[in-house]
Amino acid sequence: MELFILRTDVKNRAGLKYISPLLNQHPGVNRWTIDLEDIDRVLRIEASETAREIEIIALLNLSGIMCAKLPD
Repeated sequence: MELFILRTDVKNRAGLKYISPLLNQHPGVNRWTIDLEDIDRVLRIEASETAREIEIIALLNLSGIMCAKLPD
């Protein structure tokens, strides 16, 4: 299992509804959560070992959602 921790610009439930199908239909994503209370709107993704973080970031960015790796 892989764990990706990403920063996003999702601000509310409408944003959650927008990204839900993208993440739920992604074959490598097993489970995900987003913390709307956090200043970085942290998206945590539990993914299969075949999933690539850069692909998920690109998917969200191409869909109009700012998404980037959260610095360590």
